[in-house]
Formats: sequence, C-alpha cells, structure tokens
Amino acid sequence: MSLPKNNIEAKPFVDDLMNLESFAENLLKHAITESIVNTGSAVISLNAEFGMGKSYFLKMFEKFLNEKQINCLSINSWENDFYNEPLIVLLCEFNIFLEGKNEDVAKKLKKVIGETIEVARNTIFSVSNQIVKNTTGLDTKKTLEDAKTKKSKSSSIFNDYNNKKSTLKNLKNALEKYTEKLPKPLIILIDELDRTRPSYAVEFLETLKHFFDVKNIVFILAVNKKQLEASVQCLYGNINFDEYYRKFASQNIELPYFEESIENYISKKIIEIFGIAGLDKDVSSEENIKGKELLYSLLKVPNPYRIINATKYFIRNLKLSPRDVNELIRSMVNIKTNRKELYDYNRFDPMALTIFLIINLHDSKIGKKIAEGTFGYNEFFKLFEENNFDGPSNGYGNNPYDLPILTLTYIAANSEENFNQNIEKFLNDNKLEFNKDFLSTFKERMISFKHLLLKNISAKGQSAIQHIAKKILNIGDL
Repeated sequence: MSLPKNNIEAKPFVDDLMNLESFAENLLKHAITESIVNTGSAVISLNAEFGMGKSYFLKMFEKFLNEKQINCLSINSWENDFYNEPLIVLLCEFNIFLEGKNEDVAKKLKKVIGETIEVARNTIFSVSNQIVKNTTGLDTKKTLEDAKTKKSKSSSIFNDYNNKKSTLKNLKNALEKYTEKLPKPLIILIDELDRTRPSYAVEFLETLKHFFDVKNIVFILAVNKKQLEASVQCLYGNINFDEYYRKFASQNIELPYFEESIENYISKKIIEIFGIAGLDKDVSSEENIKGKELLYSLLKVPNPYRIINATKYFIRNLKLSPRDVNELIRSMVNIKTNRKELYDYNRFDPMALTIFLIINLHDSKIGKKIAEGTFGYNEFFKLFEENNFDGPSNGYGNNPYDLPILTLTYIAANSEENFNQNIEKFLNDNKLEFNKDFLSTFKERMISFKHLLLKNISAKGQSAIQHIAKKILNIGDL
C-alpha cells in the first residue's frame, strides 16, 4: 500500500483533508472585489499557525486559479531570502511570469523590468530607513540631506539617486499599463514570509508597499501572524504590530479548520489501511458497522472502526494540525508495510498503537516517557486536564470518559492492582457521577478493558502501549 498523496498535480483539492474548495471560491471572489475597491494593489493576509496547511492550500489555489484562467504568480519567499534584496527577487519572478507573453504591454513591462534589475543589481534600494538605522547605525535620510548641501561636491550621488527614482517610476507605470489590460486581477501568492530572516520579512513587506502598489494586483500572503509579529518587533522594538501590519494588509482572513472534514478524511484513510478488501464498502448504517465489527472479531484482525473512533477522539482533544494528521496516516502505512507485528490483533491491540502515535505527535517528550515506563497516572491526569478532554467519545457508548480511562490503563497500569487503583483515582479526581444503569455498564466496560490490558502485559510488567512505544522509538523515523 502506498503512502497517501496530496495529488496537487492532477487536480486541485483532490484528497483535500480540509475540504477547502468552497473556501477557495470565496477567496477568489473576495480578491476580485478587493481589486475593484482599492485604488492601488490589495494585500490579503491569509493567517494560520504552522502545520495548518497554508502552503498546501496555496499550491492547490494556484492550480485552481490556473483552471479559472486567472493570471497567477507564486513566490516562496523563504526559498529566495538567500538573496538580500526582495525587490530583485520580485522582479525576477515577474520576468519569469512574462516569458512567452507577446502583447505589447507585456513586452514593454519585461523591458522595464530588465532595466530596473540592471540598475538595482549595482546598488541596494534601501526601502526602510529605520531598518538600516537599527542594523547599521546609518541614517540614510540624513545622509541624503547632507548630500544636498554639498551638491557641488557630490553631484554624482544625486544623478545616481535620480536615475533610481526615474527607473522605479518607469517600473510602476509599466506595471499599471500591463495590469489595466487584464480582465481579472493578477493574483500573486506569497508563501512562508514568516519563516524568513526578520530583516528580509520586513523589507519584503515594505517593497510590496512602495514599489508594487498598482491597481489590479492582489497579493495573498500566507503567514503565521504571531511569527511575523516577532520578526517585526525584532527590528522595530515593541511596536503595535496590528497597526503596523494594517499599512500593508487591507484584509486579514483566517484559513478555516473544518473538524468534520478532517474526521471524514481520517475515516477514509484508516479504512484503507486497516480494512479488509470488500468488507468496508457501502457502510450505510450502525447495524451494518456492528455486524462488521463482529466479523472482525471472528477473523481476529484489527477493527478499523474502533481505531477510527479513538483517532478522531484524540485528534479532536489534542488539537492535532492537518500536518500532524497526514504524518499519523503516513506512520500507520509505514508500520503496516514494515512492522506488521505492531498492530497484529493476536499480539497487541491496535488501539495501543494508535494512541501512542497520536500522543507522540502531540508531544514527543511524553512519547519518550511512555517508552521508558515513567509516564504514570499523575502525568496522564495532567495531560487530560491541560487539553480539556471532552465527555463521551462517539462510538464508545454513553458513558463519559471511558476512552480516556482506557488510555490511562494502557499508559499507566502494569498490573491488575495498578489498574484498579488508577480507575478509582480518576473517578474521584474528576468527581464523576453516574446513575445506577450507567455505572453498571461502565464497570462492565472497564472489566473488558482490563482483560484486554492484562492480556497484553508482558512478564516484565509493561503495558502494550509501552511495548509498542519502545519498538517504534527504537526503529527511528517512521
């Protein structure tokens, strides 16, 4: 079985775990509106934390725009920050974009870009006087003012300055003539600006503002605003970042996180990994699923529905990112292919494997403690409280917290005595109250969990999850 692939090349939004196609449609409409209402360029900030799928979305969005025949230019600023001058990077990317375009305005723009690069490569266009002053101590504005008083002695400075100013004016005029002929705005996607050096990130923003403020251009910046704020404050000190950023970005939009879409993606992928060919098609009712669960039990193979429920529950409560979810699926496929014994029903419960992989993605330090056998009840209870685990786990009956308690038994118990003590502690610490029927059902479930746990405790007194954790961490990167 091959690893799950994000098939960007074939079609946008294929295997999209976040179901973002409708968001892309709305973003395009919004970009077109912004291009109409803005007198200059529009800058839309697309915000999300690391691992939430910004880069993947931009790649899909670029393909989506191409299919809509919208002019689009994509720039990864992190890959280009080795070149200190953002202006030259942007000009070179524009130059590549214009290759093969034979309209007169495109040819004119290409010619002006070449002239601008020629001028710029011999001298640095200092976009931000404050950055230069902070990093070198040189006040460039004052330098120019001093130069004016000594014009007779330094006329070449003014000739050079005027040459640059004229070149940049020609660039802006050529850009305006090109973009005003476009039926839809030119959309420029900027990725990973928050990962660049602080000075480069700020100069990139200010380059957009000073040199590319041209109507019918829309920049979409995919950023982690917290990281970008740190970059700005690294150079400017403790300034009001929101006020500063508003000078550049006319709109702030959050990349959506659709929990239901991720859970559907998980169900699909886990069925592919752990399901048996032909048994998991056309699942349309709870009765059908229950019948298949019985069949899995009789065949003594891993039950994907049980794994799906646990995976959804822990991803929701530990707030794993889309990147983490893809890493989880990749790890499961790798284990299925190369370490079958780690999820084999006859040796270990595959639930233990799932729980460990998720917790290890959430915090690798906890994963190491589990493998070392030092992650006990107190550590588990802290994890439970810090992440605000919700109540019932869908698919595990009506009793609250049965799955967290199951996890506790896997992680912290290595004997029947430990098991009973930990359950009692957990119930008391949470002050859980059950009615008589619920309590009876709950105890029955705990007994079945205990049998499952004790079956998998080795002579060395380690639980199934500890055994699996040691094996996984010993084989290195999955």
